[in-house]
Amino acid sequence: MRYYLIGASTILLFWASSNFFKLTFPSESERPNVIIIASDSLRPDHLSCNGYPRKTSPNIDALEAKSINFTKCFTPIGSTLESMIGLMSSQYPHTHGVRHMFPSKNDILKVNLESPKLPKILKNSGYETAVIGDWCSAIFNEVPMGFENIQVSEFDSFRIWLSQALYLSHPVIPMYFDNKFGYWLFPKLESFAHYLRAEVVTDRAINKIKNRKNKTTPFFYTIFTGCNHFAYHAPYPYYEKWTDPKYQGPNKYQVHFDPNEFISSSSWDEKFFSYSDEEKQHIIDLYDGCVSRFDDCVGRIIKTLESENLMNNTIVLITSDHGEDLFEPYTSLTHGVSFNGGDQGNLVPCILYIPKKEPKKINQIVRNIDLAPTLLKLTLNKTESQFEGTNLSPYINDETSDLNLAFYGETGFPFVQRRTKSDIPLYVPPLDELTYVDKSFKFHIVLKPEYEKNLITSKERCLRTKSWKIVFSPTKSGYIHSLYNIKNDPQCLKDVSNEFPSIMKRMKHFLWEWILHGKEYSNDQIMNDPLPPANQIPSDYEKIKFPQKETINPL
Repeated sequence: MRYYLIGASTILLFWASSNFFKLTFPSESERPNVIIIASDSLRPDHLSCNGYPRKTSPNIDALEAKSINFTKCFTPIGSTLESMIGLMSSQYPHTHGVRHMFPSKNDILKVNLESPKLPKILKNSGYETAVIGDWCSAIFNEVPMGFENIQVSEFDSFRIWLSQALYLSHPVIPMYFDNKFGYWLFPKLESFAHYLRAEVVTDRAINKIKNRKNKTTPFFYTIFTGCNHFAYHAPYPYYEKWTDPKYQGPNKYQVHFDPNEFISSSSWDEKFFSYSDEEKQHIIDLYDGCVSRFDDCVGRIIKTLESENLMNNTIVLITSDHGEDLFEPYTSLTHGVSFNGGDQGNLVPCILYIPKKEPKKINQIVRNIDLAPTLLKLTLNKTESQFEGTNLSPYINDETSDLNLAFYGETGFPFVQRRTKSDIPLYVPPLDELTYVDKSFKFHIVLKPEYEKNLITSKERCLRTKSWKIVFSPTKSGYIHSLYNIKNDPQCLKDVSNEFPSIMKRMKHFLWEWILHGKEYSNDQIMNDPLPPANQIPSDYEKIKFPQKETINPL
């Protein structure tokens, strides 16, 4: 099993107002176009328009100056597959059914048959729909979400990994055929993550915009690349844009890692905790180079929209699937593993350009599951009963509005061992023990059925309001609930549950209402509603045990 996964691991790691639009776009030909431009693992706080001291994102900054910028947009889960399904379906993971990166065939079938899909709704209403991307967009091969045209890489089939290894082992092909002629001669090249670079994806998006068959038909395009994904590799000149030219360490061009260790140990990231401040800063510098690379791609797409006279009738959304840990307290370099260090793993950019709408910053909590209801309202002036998110049009039309939303979240697949501050962490086996290659499911890697229940119950859960954040963490001895005052302690370093018992009681009750019953409540309800009797936490969450073959070193 380990040898099946070694080749895969590298790729896994690189892994408004209704009246306004009703009046402005009365006919199908005048409905607004929509383009979502996303980069995997893009943190909003590393964009200069959000106050980052480096000018990493001049093109995004220029767009943001004309847009509504939702500065506190969260994804309910920091993992690509689950989050992007949530973005397009406006459903939480517990509703759409995909709770981790290695779902079964039945999990995927449930999404395809039961979940609502924004692209499908728009397609059925006359929109041309397409998704264009690299290996990060490969999820749309299995969950097409109603897109009629899918131009993405493949990465989630073991057969593809084997083919890629064979192609890359021949020096002539990478050297001379990474171009249009090569893609024509060897069509399978377009499925390989190595070849389908962000610049190629951008070229395809530009060609798509320029060469639409019917230019009177509105379009909905999603352009999704892996620019910012670990191991933060970007071509020249981006890898040297922000780094110290004197640096000569092991992570010069990207973060160095051992794929075999990634597969066989859930503590493979332990070395990152011992890195010097200089080494950590170099890695952050590499990440910022990736931000600048994505920004250049965004700039080319916006310039194309302008040259095609489309900006007056096109909604543009800049976003991501999740954030990223970059050495915040009790974290290393990953995402979706814990809620340690603050909000950085679940915060995503949400810069929404709407023609003729005044720019503004909205500093209230919103979620990426709110985007599909919002875009559906802006395009078709419709609602969808299966959507769980909230239409954000009140914020778009009146910045004094307050929808009082709270953020509910859960962690994803445990690619690294979760760290805790006050107890021995719960041991979770490494990837090669938890998964297998399912021949009946196109040779996809899936979670072994016997681990499904434990993996779900072992997730951290989180509830965040305007001022407070509670985190539920399973540990070796049971579980703990930690309460943090976000305004005073944004990195969540001090548990204040004993200092604020009444707040702790409220937050704990409403967190478990969501965990057990899927019920979410507003910020005002959480803080002010009468409390019924406390939820009984099921014994399944008391002591979760996986077979343990390695020792966890405490921090």
